[in-house]
Amino acid sequence: MPVKARPIEERFWEKVQKKGLNECWPWLGYRNALGYGQMRIGSMKDGTRCIRNANRISLEIVLGEEIPEDSVVCHTCDNPECVNPRHLFLGSHNDNVQDRVRKNRSAKGEGNGRSKLTESDVREIVARMRRGDPVTFIAKDYDVNSKVIWQIREGKTWVQVTGGVPTKSERMFRGGELASAAKMSDAKALEIRAEYAAGGITHRELAKKHGVSKTSIADLLSGRTFKHLHSV
Repeated sequence: MPVKARPIEERFWEKVQKKGLNECWPWLGYRNALGYGQMRIGSMKDGTRCIRNANRISLEIVLGEEIPEDSVVCHTCDNPECVNPRHLFLGSHNDNVQDRVRKNRSAKGEGNGRSKLTESDVREIVARMRRGDPVTFIAKDYDVNSKVIWQIREGKTWVQVTGGVPTKSERMFRGGELASAAKMSDAKALEIRAEYAAGGITHRELAKKHGVSKTSIADLLSGRTFKHLHSV
């Protein structure tokens, strides 16, 4: 008899440290490099499986409806790990940028008024790509399309920051990404670890999804390979 999937609300709140009504509620699950909580939701069977930011899920649970993709969930507390719905509000990307400016978290005076990113953002993005952070995660954190991050990675945009040179992740020649010989890249290894940490997926499912062997998945998740990458 197939095991019935637990409601997302149940899975979500068990990963939250609830405190006072007006205090921050820290996310206890996986957090990305910027400190934002993330959780995998949906099903592989119907193609809805994806990784979403925890603050977004928190607000969706309270509102009882899915938040439009062009809307941004902002914090009044300026604490990335907080998922207390009382500290969250729904706005546009422009609202988020203005909030960052008010809190002195955004570079000012950028030449292109249409750009969502600042030079400070791009420097941070380049640093994260060098560490091997997945492009999809970075794009989600900055509310841009993955193509924008790929163009930065290839040195096609923001050349004043990148120098027009493709950004490559720092590689180790043991237990990790060996030139073009390895089937799994550093970025892919981090992505797989994040998916497994979010729960609800087996080694077999990960191997099938990413086109690698179950042994490769087991070695990665046990820390026998890619030892130079921080575990999630």
